[in-house]
Amino acid sequence: MTAPLHEPGLHEEAVAKTYPGGKGHGWLSLREERTQISDGEVQRAVDFVAASGLLETFEPLLARKTGRPRTCTVEGLLVGLQLACRQSGGGHLHLNHVTDILYWRIGEQWRRRFKLRDKPDDLDGFEAAYSVVRRIFHDLLRHLDPSPLPKNRRLLKTDAARIEKNADHKALNARDELLTFACNQVLEASLQPVRPLLEAADGSLGLDATVITTPSRGIRSKGPYLSTDPDTD
Repeated sequence: MTAPLHEPGLHEEAVAKTYPGGKGHGWLSLREERTQISDGEVQRAVDFVAASGLLETFEPLLARKTGRPRTCTVEGLLVGLQLACRQSGGGHLHLNHVTDILYWRIGEQWRRRFKLRDKPDDLDGFEAAYSVVRRIFHDLLRHLDPSPLPKNRRLLKTDAARIEKNADHKALNARDELLTFACNQVLEASLQPVRPLLEAADGSLGLDATVITTPSRGIRSKGPYLSTDPDTD
């Protein structure tokens, strides 16, 4: 569903004036650069998610027994994340890109499979779609996050120590185990195409431990505060 731009050549500044309050998440830029993703590429992402074995683990965790049904399946989220990773070329992965892919860059048959409802291709439609993706993503993170600290905050170290002391460490250990399992499953699925080469290797291969930069600089380690931004870990 594509709606006309409000006026030709509308830029992000004009969008901000038309829709105040920080809405947008880069919608206009994403729309202007949008290209369709082929069915073959989506199928490869679906096959990768299936090979990871994570659907069988995540779907029961996110199943809703009461209330309204989800308007994005767990498979849809994981496929969207996989496609966004491939499209990023090794760059950062953002949920606005996942949203744009799932709602506007894949075929209708895939959107129906992932239970996605059509949204108008305007800023309000993008906001609604983004909320759906963000909600299920954070619902999943709640089962994978092994830290009791609130995210993206500056806390006094004494407050952080109190929160960690009073946390349910049994539950946190379970999340840590699930996170490790999920990472290992993704790595194993990634290695499947080259598994025959690895099994035939004579041990002369090495792994390059490439440094990964993060957007956040953190804060002074000797001060009274610590940062709970995950990018600083």
